[in-house]
Amino acid sequence: MIVLMYHDVIDEAEADASGFQGPAANHYKLAPATFASHLAAGPSASANVLFTFDDGGCSALDPCADLLEQAGVRGLFFVPTDYIGHPGFCTGAHLRALLARGHAIGSHSASHPVPMSRLDDAALASEWERSKRVLEDVTGSHVQDASVPGGFTSGRVEQAAMRAGYARLFTSEPTRYVRSLGPMTIHGRYSVTLSTPVATIARVLEGGGAPWRSQAAWWNAKKMIKSLGGSAWLRLRQAYFARSRR
Repeated sequence: MIVLMYHDVIDEAEADASGFQGPAANHYKLAPATFASHLAAGPSASANVLFTFDDGGCSALDPCADLLEQAGVRGLFFVPTDYIGHPGFCTGAHLRALLARGHAIGSHSASHPVPMSRLDDAALASEWERSKRVLEDVTGSHVQDASVPGGFTSGRVEQAAMRAGYARLFTSEPTRYVRSLGPMTIHGRYSVTLSTPVATIARVLEGGGAPWRSQAAWWNAKKMIKSLGGSAWLRLRQAYFARSRR
């Protein structure tokens, strides 16, 4: 399966109106016209392609769902449940509408902790269990999917998700290889940013391996830096995005 990871779809001038705010978050927000070009770039309606969206921003319903449906596909939207109904985030009514239109809803933890891997076992269990319970209460539907916020995963994060009852866990690792952990499968994703060329998306949708290998090299380098000091990595990341906005 080819799994793409998006966040919000919103014009740059209005970027702070959906999802998390700030330069780091806005780096993952695409203009509607850009996202439409991605959907038109390859065989997006294939059963082997899955469009996922992290963070639960209100752009999920409009324009994400509209554009996906025009292309004949549906999306999987991951929601941090503590933010449901907050300004810029999906409401319960939004989530129910997405389900009614054939899209899927998954957990993106409860509070969106970054790095999630630094939580203790009790906090990890609470994040996954509480978010699953809230989503099922809000939507009236079984929740089987989850994604790890911030790309910080670990064996403990994955074990906690499996014990909470999720069937599929999605990470930020750029790989098509699917791992199993008990009854749960773990899936990587190709991360899309506002600077990702349409030609690259076309190669990904066509099944080309070069974009995955290129992103994996960078991802593994970041993983090494994160392992040496998660807090230092976050400070470097924030400084990078702050400079890129100048």
